[in-house]
Amino acid sequence: MPVFVEQFEDTKELFPDMIAVSKRGEFIYAIAIKMQGIVGSNDKSKIEYQLFIDVTDFPAHIPDVFITNIADSKIRHVNVYPPKGCTKLNGYYPYICLGNLKDALTKYRHLSALIQGIKRILNNENFNDPARKTAPPPDELMNQLRRVLF
Repeated sequence: MPVFVEQFEDTKELFPDMIAVSKRGEFIYAIAIKMQGIVGSNDKSKIEYQLFIDVTDFPAHIPDVFITNIADSKIRHVNVYPPKGCTKLNGYYPYICLGNLKDALTKYRHLSALIQGIKRILNNENFNDPARKTAPPPDELMNQLRRVLF
């Protein structure tokens, strides 16, 4: 079942940049949202991510969260997968690794929990569960260099 308009409106109070992309009657089927996050690969500077989320079956099914404004070759965040198909957008887009957020959403199945979890992922990196190959953290690079040289 899609998201009720009331739940969408409650979440929009917390995330005013969120818009309903597909709405019929009392239900929201897809949303788009702009969100600040870190560049990634140990670069903590901020960039804007534009996200598309198909919430047709939320919360029964945790949706993929696609990044629509940054080319895959430019993405450095370790928790963003390479592109896969998005039928609603008729294209291929990088998407966010939701990791343990899926477990948390089994307890609290509200759109605001999903969006807050996405924000947390985009502003942090989990190097223990990478979705893409990136450079290791600087201290690991130094350790690798020491092993080679000494």
